[in-house]
Amino acid sequence: MGRIPESPEAIHPAWLTQALSERYPGVRVVDVEVAERHEVTNAHARLRVRYDPAAGAPDAMFCKMLPTVEARRRAIALTGMGVREAQFYERLAPHLAIRVPDVYPARCDESDGSFVVLLEDLQRSGCRFSDGTNAACETSVSGATVGSVPSKFMYVRLSALNVLDPTHAVVNFALRRPPTNLYAL
Repeated sequence: MGRIPESPEAIHPAWLTQALSERYPGVRVVDVEVAERHEVTNAHARLRVRYDPAAGAPDAMFCKMLPTVEARRRAIALTGMGVREAQFYERLAPHLAIRVPDVYPARCDESDGSFVVLLEDLQRSGCRFSDGTNAACETSVSGATVGSVPSKFMYVRLSALNVLDPTHAVVNFALRRPPTNLYAL
C-alpha cells in the first residue's frame, strides 16, 4: 500500500479502494467527502464515501490520523500512540470480548509514526459519548457488560501481546473506571 495520507482531505478514492479491497473484494471508491473535521489530539473526520460497486463497504466512516499542524504532528508521531492504536485495531480488537468500533482498515508506518484508522461511525450506531464526567455507555458494549470482562485479564493480555500501552485511551474507553494499579499484575 502507498504512503499514509497526511490529512483526511488526502484520502483519495484510489488509496481508499486499495485499503478497503482486502475486506471488501471488488469494491471501487468513486468519491470521498470530508463531512466534518476536528483537530483534537489527532485529526478526526467523518467521511462520506460513494462506491461503484460498494461490495458491502460502509458509506460513512470515522477517521483518525496525525494532526495536520506540523509541530503537533511531529510531537504526536514521536509518542507512537497512533501506531499502537492502529495495531490495536488490526491485531487485538478482533479478539476482545467487548464491543469496540468496527475497523475498516487501520494502517501505520512505524518509521515516521504516521497512521490512519478508519472506523465505524459510532454516532450512526446510536452510541452516546462520555463528556468526561460519566463512563462509557452500555450501548458501546456488545454481549456482556464491561463489568463482566475481567480488567486484570485484559491488561495482562494487552501487555503480553506488546501491542498497546495499557494506559492508552483506546483501552480505557471501554472501562467503567481506570484500574487503580496497572503495574501490580
